[in-house]
Amino acid sequence: MKKLLLFLLISSISFAQNANRKFESYQSTENALEINVSDGQYLLKTFSEFIVETTFLPKGETFNPNSHAVILNPVNSIAKVSENSNTITYSTSGIT
Repeated sequence: MKKLLLFLLISSISFAQNANRKFESYQSTENALEINVSDGQYLLKTFSEFIVETTFLPKGETFNPNSHAVILNPVNSIAKVSENSNTITYSTSGIT
């Protein structure tokens, strides 16, 4: 039984990501980072220097802006976005 559970856990992790997903672009807004990929969009929304909500929205799906996990309101302009040749960094004073 333990081997079966371990197999199911490993197999579910290995298929959790799309291996063909490609980065397309990103846009920084006042309280969020929007990353567009070939099969959808990642949204990173800042609520405090220690709380960042992440959402993946597959193409064709409708975004519900109400958070199901955070009861705070998003905070404007406390996160910074920096970029180099192959990395985008989204950070606050408490998390990167």
